[in-house]
Amino acid sequence: DGEISQKSVEFLIRTLPAPLTATTVGAEGKTVEAAGLRVEVPASALSASTSVKVTEIPQPQGQGQLTRTYAVEGLPLALAAPLAITLDLSQTPSQEGEAYILVNSFVEGGPDLGVQQLPARINGNRMTATLPAGSLAGRLAAQPKPARSAAPGGAAAEGSILGRVSRFQ
Repeated sequence: DGEISQKSVEFLIRTLPAPLTATTVGAEGKTVEAAGLRVEVPASALSASTSVKVTEIPQPQGQGQLTRTYAVEGLPLALAAPLAITLDLSQTPSQEGEAYILVNSFVEGGPDLGVQQLPARINGNRMTATLPAGSLAGRLAAQPKPARSAAPGGAAAEGSILGRVSRFQ
């Protein structure tokens, strides 16, 4: 037949564990909590109810990384009020420096919106930062980024949240 076939094919398939929590957040606001993560959504921050899901992303602890990494799915791109993000520290900072919570955002089927560094405060064994109100897409998409391949549409953002301390010399 002239057909060529491979003897064996290997696929790397990465699946996320089951969500730590899944809840509906509406215009009345709500605090979404999962082990080590707290996202406070104030009243009127959202214009409509949305389903929010939090999953821990298993990965090795990087240098300067102080918290576990989480995927938060379902938050809208436009926020009418700021959100407070609090992460439990998995270790005490070993160096002085600026503390940040990094938010990596993207839209399913749309552009990767990039990483936003939110200045954070460390208090005891927690770090807290504020995700400002306004358009997430407008803040992060200053330059076009390649699209992720997924189903088209979706007004909800997804992304990962982690805490890091950076040292500047």
